[in-house]
Amino acid sequence: NKLVDNICMVLGGRVAEELVIKDVTTGASNDLQKVSDLARRMVTQWGMSEKLGLVAYDSDQPVFMGMEYEYGGGSRNGYSQKTAAEIDDEIRRLVASAHERAVQLLTENRAILDNMSRVLVEKETIYTEEVSMLMKGASYSEVIDFMDKEEGKRKDNPFEITMMQTYHDEEKGQKRGNN
Repeated sequence: NKLVDNICMVLGGRVAEELVIKDVTTGASNDLQKVSDLARRMVTQWGMSEKLGLVAYDSDQPVFMGMEYEYGGGSRNGYSQKTAAEIDDEIRRLVASAHERAVQLLTENRAILDNMSRVLVEKETIYTEEVSMLMKGASYSEVIDFMDKEEGKRKDNPFEITMMQTYHDEEKGQKRGNN
């Protein structure tokens, strides 16, 4: 299911932490918030739920004072409590399915995950090239050797993955890319 796959990608970091370190950091908690927001938009704004159909239940429009009483007989969203419960159930189902899919994919590709984790622990930063190498089956030592040869040649790459970046950004109260 494409819905689940889209959400699954965002859960990758959280699931990797669950599998590798058996704990979840604040950075992974942020992933959960993003996943929940994405699932809610898919269901309520973009009509991407087979269960609820092609209906936009919410919009990006701001709610103005008094507007909530104009539509839906006092309901802020314009739909019943029963529909709200169905929306919540669908969001939970999508997130749970995405989590299961992420666990499956990372478990099936555990060797790649472990090699990537080792590279991150040693080098702290991994670039797109190294991720591609790992995905194609390169070993930890091959990637480290490549990185050692490339050291000093690179300028900042916007596609880098930095270990603990999310944690440090949250501690500083900054968003990624505002360092």
